[in-house]
Amino acid sequence: MKGQIGAVSSQFIRKLVAAAENLEDPISVLASVGLPAEADSETATQQMVAANAFYDLIDHLGVDNDAEFPFRYALGATPDDFGALGLALKTAETLRGTLERLIRYFLLLTDTANYEFQDHAEGAWFIFYRPVPDRSAVRIANECALAAIVSLLRQVSKLPVAPLSVSFTHQRPANTDVHHRYFDCSISFEAEHNAILLSHELLDTKSALGDEGLSRFLLAHLDQNLQQAQQSRSLEIQVKQTVADALSDGVPKIAQVARRLGMSERTLHRRLADLNSTFQTLVDETRQDVAQSLLMHTDYSLADVAFLSGFAEQSSFQRAFKRWFEQTPAAFRKASL
Repeated sequence: MKGQIGAVSSQFIRKLVAAAENLEDPISVLASVGLPAEADSETATQQMVAANAFYDLIDHLGVDNDAEFPFRYALGATPDDFGALGLALKTAETLRGTLERLIRYFLLLTDTANYEFQDHAEGAWFIFYRPVPDRSAVRIANECALAAIVSLLRQVSKLPVAPLSVSFTHQRPANTDVHHRYFDCSISFEAEHNAILLSHELLDTKSALGDEGLSRFLLAHLDQNLQQAQQSRSLEIQVKQTVADALSDGVPKIAQVARRLGMSERTLHRRLADLNSTFQTLVDETRQDVAQSLLMHTDYSLADVAFLSGFAEQSSFQRAFKRWFEQTPAAFRKASL
Protein backbone atom coordinates (compact mmCIF):
# COMPACT_ATOMS: atom_id res chain seq x y z
CA MET A 1 0.00 0.00 0.00
CA LYS A 2 1.13 3.52 -0.72
CA GLY A 3 -1.59 5.31 1.24
CA GLN A 4 -0.43 8.37 3.11
CA ILE A 5 -0.95 7.77 6.82
CA GLY A 6 0.14 10.69 8.93
CA ALA A 7 -0.63 14.21 10.02
CA VAL A 8 0.64 17.77 9.78
CA SER A 9 0.52 20.68 12.19
CA SER A 10 -2.53 22.88 11.71
CA GLN A 11 -0.22 25.90 11.76
CA PHE A 12 0.93 24.95 8.25
CA ILE A 13 -2.68 24.99 7.12
CA ARG A 14 -3.37 28.35 8.75
CA LYS A 15 -0.40 29.87 6.96
CA LEU A 16 -1.42 28.34 3.63
CA VAL A 17 -4.93 29.74 3.96
CA ALA A 18 -3.55 33.17 4.91
CA ALA A 19 -1.35 33.17 1.79
CA ALA A 20 -4.19 32.30 -0.58
CA GLU A 21 -5.59 35.37 -2.28
CA ASN A 22 -9.26 35.93 -3.06
CA LEU A 23 -10.59 33.32 -0.64
CA GLU A 24 -14.21 34.26 -0.05
CA ASP A 25 -14.52 32.51 3.32
CA PRO A 26 -11.21 31.43 4.92
CA ILE A 27 -13.01 30.55 8.16
CA SER A 28 -15.08 27.93 6.31
CA VAL A 29 -11.93 26.55 4.69
CA LEU A 30 -10.38 26.06 8.14
CA ALA A 31 -13.61 24.55 9.43
CA SER A 32 -13.57 22.04 6.57
CA VAL A 33 -10.57 20.37 8.21
CA GLY A 34 -11.92 20.78 11.74
CA LEU A 35 -10.03 23.92 12.73
CA PRO A 36 -11.42 26.92 14.64
CA ALA A 37 -10.98 30.41 13.21
CA GLU A 38 -8.42 31.42 15.85
CA ALA A 39 -5.76 29.64 17.91
CA ASP A 40 -2.61 30.76 19.71
CA SER A 41 0.70 29.67 18.18
CA GLU A 42 1.41 26.86 20.66
CA THR A 43 -2.08 25.38 20.32
CA ALA A 44 -2.07 25.71 16.53
CA THR A 45 1.34 24.05 16.33
CA GLN A 46 0.15 21.08 18.38
CA GLN A 47 -3.19 20.62 16.59
CA MET A 48 -2.75 17.99 13.89
CA VAL A 49 -4.66 17.44 10.65
CA ALA A 50 -4.66 14.23 8.58
CA ALA A 51 -2.15 14.36 5.72
CA ASN A 52 -4.72 13.62 3.01
CA ALA A 53 -6.90 16.46 4.31
CA PHE A 54 -3.85 18.74 4.16
CA TYR A 55 -3.21 17.97 0.48
CA ASP A 56 -6.90 18.11 -0.38
CA LEU A 57 -7.09 21.55 1.18
CA ILE A 58 -4.20 22.78 -0.99
CA ASP A 59 -6.13 21.54 -4.03
CA HIS A 60 -9.21 23.35 -2.72
CA LEU A 61 -7.30 26.64 -2.45
CA GLY A 62 -7.02 26.71 -6.26
CA VAL A 63 -3.45 28.02 -6.36
CA ASP A 64 -2.06 25.67 -9.04
CA ASN A 65 -1.38 28.56 -11.43
CA ASP A 66 -0.40 31.09 -8.78
CA ALA A 67 3.41 31.07 -9.11
CA GLU A 68 3.82 33.51 -6.22
CA PHE A 69 1.78 31.51 -3.71
CA PRO A 70 4.65 29.46 -2.19
CA PHE A 71 6.65 32.61 -1.65
CA ARG A 72 3.79 34.56 -0.05
CA TYR A 73 3.38 31.56 2.24
CA ALA A 74 7.09 31.57 3.11
CA LEU A 75 7.19 35.31 3.78
CA GLY A 76 4.08 35.07 5.94
CA ALA A 77 5.50 32.35 8.20
CA THR A 78 7.77 33.31 11.10
CA PRO A 79 9.52 31.28 13.82
CA ASP A 80 7.17 32.90 16.34
CA ASP A 81 4.28 31.06 14.67
CA PHE A 82 5.61 27.77 16.05
CA GLY A 83 5.82 28.44 19.76
CA ALA A 84 8.70 26.95 21.71
CA LEU A 85 10.08 25.23 18.62
CA GLY A 86 10.23 28.54 16.77
CA LEU A 87 12.05 30.18 19.65
CA ALA A 88 14.53 27.29 19.76
CA LEU A 89 15.21 27.79 16.05
CA LYS A 90 15.89 31.49 16.61
CA THR A 91 18.22 31.01 19.58
CA ALA A 92 20.62 28.48 18.01
CA GLU A 93 24.17 29.83 17.84
CA THR A 94 24.57 29.42 14.05
CA LEU A 95 22.39 28.79 11.03
CA ARG A 96 23.66 25.22 10.95
CA GLY A 97 22.41 24.88 14.52
CA THR A 98 19.02 26.25 13.49
CA LEU A 99 18.69 23.65 10.74
CA GLU A 100 19.96 20.84 12.96
CA ARG A 101 17.23 21.67 15.45
CA LEU A 102 14.63 21.67 12.70
CA ILE A 103 15.80 18.21 11.62
CA ARG A 104 15.63 16.90 15.17
CA TYR A 105 12.23 18.31 16.10
CA PHE A 106 10.39 18.27 12.78
CA LEU A 107 8.32 15.32 14.01
CA LEU A 108 6.57 17.81 16.29
CA LEU A 109 5.15 19.42 13.13
CA THR A 110 4.53 16.38 10.90
CA ASP A 111 5.34 12.70 10.48
CA THR A 112 4.86 12.84 6.70
CA ALA A 113 8.21 14.43 5.81
CA ASN A 114 11.70 15.03 7.13
CA TYR A 115 14.92 16.94 6.47
CA GLU A 116 18.56 15.89 6.46
CA PHE A 117 22.02 17.27 5.65
CA GLN A 118 24.15 15.75 2.89
CA ASP A 119 27.76 16.92 2.70
CA HIS A 120 28.98 18.70 -0.43
CA ALA A 121 32.39 20.11 -1.37
CA GLU A 122 31.02 23.65 -1.17
CA GLY A 123 28.96 23.14 1.98
CA ALA A 124 25.92 20.90 2.44
CA TRP A 125 22.65 20.05 0.78
CA PHE A 126 19.67 20.52 3.07
CA ILE A 127 17.31 17.89 1.66
CA PHE A 128 13.56 17.68 2.14
CA TYR A 129 11.94 14.25 1.84
CA ARG A 130 8.18 13.88 1.35
CA PRO A 131 7.48 10.23 0.42
CA VAL A 132 4.00 10.68 -1.07
CA PRO A 133 2.44 10.11 -4.51
CA ASP A 134 2.94 12.91 -7.00
CA ARG A 135 0.06 15.37 -7.29
CA SER A 136 -0.19 19.13 -7.80
CA ALA A 137 -0.74 19.75 -4.10
CA VAL A 138 2.54 17.97 -3.28
CA ARG A 139 4.43 20.11 -5.80
CA ILE A 140 3.02 23.25 -4.20
CA ALA A 141 3.74 21.97 -0.69
CA ASN A 142 7.36 21.19 -1.63
CA GLU A 143 7.92 24.67 -3.05
CA CYS A 144 6.38 26.13 0.10
CA ALA A 145 8.70 24.04 2.27
CA LEU A 146 11.96 25.08 0.59
CA ALA A 147 10.89 28.72 0.31
CA ALA A 148 10.02 28.68 4.03
CA ILE A 149 13.47 27.31 4.94
CA VAL A 150 15.18 30.19 3.13
CA SER A 151 12.76 32.63 4.76
CA LEU A 152 13.56 31.16 8.18
CA LEU A 153 17.31 31.54 7.64
CA ARG A 154 16.85 35.12 6.46
CA GLN A 155 14.83 35.93 9.56
CA VAL A 156 17.33 34.51 12.08
CA SER A 157 20.64 35.36 10.36
CA LYS A 158 22.88 38.32 11.18
CA LEU A 159 23.96 38.46 7.51
CA PRO A 160 22.13 38.27 4.14
CA VAL A 161 21.19 34.74 3.09
CA ALA A 162 21.45 33.38 -0.46
CA PRO A 163 21.67 29.65 -1.26
CA LEU A 164 24.20 28.37 -3.77
CA SER A 165 21.55 26.32 -5.55
CA VAL A 166 18.01 24.99 -5.18
CA SER A 167 16.54 21.84 -6.74
CA PHE A 168 13.03 20.45 -7.09
CA THR A 169 11.91 16.97 -8.13
CA HIS A 170 8.86 18.21 -10.08
CA GLN A 171 8.75 19.48 -13.63
CA ARG A 172 9.77 23.04 -14.44
CA PRO A 173 6.78 25.40 -14.20
CA ALA A 174 5.91 27.58 -17.17
CA ASN A 175 7.10 30.68 -15.29
CA THR A 176 10.11 30.53 -12.96
CA ASP A 177 10.85 34.27 -12.70
CA VAL A 178 9.51 34.47 -9.16
CA HIS A 179 11.60 31.45 -8.13
CA HIS A 180 14.79 33.13 -9.32
CA ARG A 181 13.90 36.45 -7.71
CA TYR A 182 13.17 34.80 -4.39
CA PHE A 183 16.04 32.30 -4.11
CA ASP A 184 18.60 34.46 -6.01
CA CYS A 185 20.58 31.41 -7.19
CA SER A 186 20.56 28.65 -9.81
CA ILE A 187 17.47 26.45 -9.76
CA SER A 188 17.01 23.00 -11.27
CA PHE A 189 13.86 20.95 -11.80
CA GLU A 190 13.20 17.21 -12.24
CA ALA A 191 16.14 16.72 -9.89
CA GLU A 192 16.82 13.79 -7.57
CA HIS A 193 15.89 15.72 -4.43
CA ASN A 194 14.00 18.74 -3.19
CA ALA A 195 17.00 20.48 -1.66
CA ILE A 196 18.92 23.67 -0.95
CA LEU A 197 22.70 23.87 -1.30
CA LEU A 198 24.19 26.05 1.45
CA SER A 199 27.81 27.16 1.69
CA HIS A 200 30.07 26.44 4.68
CA GLU A 201 30.29 30.18 5.28
CA LEU A 202 26.53 30.56 5.38
CA LEU A 203 26.04 27.58 7.68
CA ASP A 204 28.60 29.03 10.10
CA THR A 205 26.90 32.45 10.12
CA LYS A 206 25.89 33.56 13.62
CA SER A 207 22.21 33.81 14.47
CA ALA A 208 20.96 37.23 15.47
CA LEU A 209 19.39 35.93 18.70
CA GLY A 210 21.73 33.07 19.65
CA ASP A 211 21.30 32.33 23.37
CA GLU A 212 22.93 29.28 24.94
CA GLY A 213 21.12 29.50 28.27
CA LEU A 214 17.66 29.89 26.77
CA SER A 215 18.48 27.16 24.26
CA ARG A 216 19.22 24.65 27.03
CA PHE A 217 15.85 25.34 28.63
CA LEU A 218 13.96 25.14 25.34
CA LEU A 219 15.70 21.97 24.15
CA ALA A 220 14.89 20.18 27.40
CA HIS A 221 11.22 21.13 26.92
CA LEU A 222 11.24 20.08 23.25
CA ASP A 223 12.96 16.76 24.01
CA GLN A 224 10.11 15.93 26.37
CA ASN A 225 7.54 16.92 23.75
CA LEU A 226 9.40 14.90 21.11
CA GLN A 227 9.34 11.78 23.27
CA GLN A 228 5.60 12.18 23.79
CA ALA A 229 5.05 12.79 20.07
CA GLN A 230 7.03 9.69 19.13
CA GLN A 231 4.94 7.62 21.49
CA SER A 232 1.59 9.11 20.45
CA ARG A 233 2.25 9.08 16.71
CA SER A 234 3.47 5.53 17.07
CA LEU A 235 0.16 4.45 18.63
CA GLU A 236 -1.98 6.17 16.00
CA ILE A 237 0.09 4.71 13.18
CA GLN A 238 -0.02 1.25 14.78
CA VAL A 239 -3.81 1.46 15.00
CA LYS A 240 -4.12 2.60 11.37
CA GLN A 241 -1.78 -0.09 10.12
CA THR A 242 -3.64 -2.77 12.08
CA VAL A 243 -6.96 -1.54 10.70
CA ALA A 244 -5.57 -1.41 7.14
CA ASP A 245 -4.33 -4.99 7.41
CA ALA A 246 -7.77 -6.18 8.51
CA LEU A 247 -10.02 -4.26 6.09
CA SER A 248 -10.29 -7.02 3.49
CA ASP A 249 -12.17 -9.01 6.16
CA GLY A 250 -14.35 -6.03 7.04
CA VAL A 251 -13.86 -3.13 9.45
CA PRO A 252 -12.32 -4.54 12.63
CA LYS A 253 -13.79 -3.88 16.07
CA ILE A 254 -11.76 -1.90 18.56
CA ALA A 255 -11.47 -5.01 20.75
CA GLN A 256 -9.76 -6.87 17.87
CA VAL A 257 -7.29 -4.04 17.27
CA ALA A 258 -6.57 -3.68 20.98
CA ARG A 259 -5.76 -7.39 21.24
CA ARG A 260 -3.41 -7.13 18.24
CA LEU A 261 -1.63 -4.23 19.98
CA GLY A 262 -1.35 -6.12 23.26
CA MET A 263 -3.69 -3.98 25.36
CA SER A 264 -7.26 -3.95 26.59
CA GLU A 265 -10.07 -2.18 24.75
CA ARG A 266 -10.42 0.23 27.68
CA THR A 267 -6.71 1.08 27.60
CA LEU A 268 -6.79 1.76 23.86
CA HIS A 269 -9.84 4.01 24.31
CA ARG A 270 -8.08 5.93 27.07
CA ARG A 271 -4.77 6.31 25.25
CA LEU A 272 -6.49 7.56 22.10
CA ALA A 273 -8.55 9.99 24.17
CA ASP A 274 -5.30 11.31 25.67
CA LEU A 275 -4.26 12.10 22.09
CA ASN A 276 -7.57 13.86 21.38
CA SER A 277 -8.36 11.07 18.93
CA THR A 278 -10.87 8.24 18.65
CA PHE A 279 -10.84 4.76 17.20
CA GLN A 280 -13.61 5.64 14.74
CA THR A 281 -11.69 8.68 13.47
CA LEU A 282 -8.63 6.54 12.77
CA VAL A 283 -10.75 3.89 11.06
CA ASP A 284 -12.34 6.48 8.78
CA GLU A 285 -8.97 8.05 7.93
CA THR A 286 -7.49 4.62 7.20
CA ARG A 287 -10.32 3.65 4.86
CA GLN A 288 -9.87 6.93 2.99
CA ASP A 289 -6.11 6.37 2.73
CA VAL A 290 -6.50 2.79 1.50
CA ALA A 291 -9.20 3.63 -1.03
CA GLN A 292 -7.27 6.60 -2.40
CA SER A 293 -4.08 4.61 -2.68
CA LEU A 294 -5.70 1.65 -4.43
CA LEU A 295 -7.40 3.91 -6.97
CA MET A 296 -4.16 5.76 -7.71
CA HIS A 297 -1.69 2.89 -7.73
CA THR A 298 -3.50 -0.31 -8.74
CA ASP A 299 -5.75 -1.58 -11.54
CA TYR A 300 -8.23 -3.16 -9.14
CA SER A 301 -11.88 -2.83 -10.16
CA LEU A 302 -14.05 -0.43 -8.19
CA ALA A 303 -15.77 -3.43 -6.61
CA ASP A 304 -12.41 -4.79 -5.44
CA VAL A 305 -11.35 -1.38 -4.10
CA ALA A 306 -14.61 -1.19 -2.16
CA PHE A 307 -14.02 -4.66 -0.72
CA LEU A 308 -10.39 -3.94 0.21
CA SER A 309 -11.45 -0.68 1.87
CA GLY A 310 -13.81 -2.56 4.16
CA PHE A 311 -17.15 -2.08 2.38
CA ALA A 312 -19.55 -4.96 1.89
CA GLU A 313 -21.35 -3.17 -0.94
CA GLN A 314 -20.00 -1.02 -3.75
CA SER A 315 -22.91 1.41 -3.39
CA SER A 316 -21.90 2.15 0.22
CA PHE A 317 -18.34 2.70 -0.91
CA GLN A 318 -19.50 5.09 -3.65
CA ARG A 319 -21.46 7.19 -1.14
CA ALA A 320 -18.63 7.28 1.40
CA PHE A 321 -16.01 8.15 -1.21
CA LYS A 322 -18.10 11.01 -2.59
CA ARG A 323 -18.51 12.33 0.96
CA TRP A 324 -14.76 12.15 1.53
CA PHE A 325 -13.51 13.57 -1.76
CA GLU A 326 -16.55 15.27 -3.33
CA GLN A 327 -16.25 13.10 -6.44
CA THR A 328 -16.90 9.50 -7.44
CA PRO A 329 -14.17 6.86 -7.25
CA ALA A 330 -14.17 6.60 -11.06
CA ALA A 331 -13.71 10.36 -11.49
CA PHE A 332 -10.94 10.37 -8.88
CA ARG A 333 -9.08 7.56 -10.64
CA LYS A 334 -9.42 9.27 -14.03
CA ALA A 335 -8.08 12.55 -12.62
CA SER A 336 -5.12 10.71 -11.04
CA LEU A 337 -3.91 9.20 -14.32
